[in-house]
Amino acid sequence: VYKRQIQSGLSNAPDGATYVWHHLSGRVSAIVKPKTTFRDAKGRVCRHLQLLLNSGHYSRSTEGVACRLTNRVWSLEG
Repeated sequence: VYKRQIQSGLSNAPDGATYVWHHLSGRVSAIVKPKTTFRDAKGRVCRHLQLLLNSGHYSRSTEGVACRLTNRVWSLEG
């Protein structure tokens, strides 16, 4: 459910900015914060990011790296 919002945040938010998305119901939200952008050893554009997902009483926060594939889709590395 959050995939499109994460993709949009990684594609559109500059480093250090916060991309916030809220579902119309108000019970679901996602926060994507790209921290730094770099190129990996394969030449792909990658971003360190912080991610917070909320759904009702459920909340999850994580940090990681996402790299843009040749089809322009971001893939979480790990």
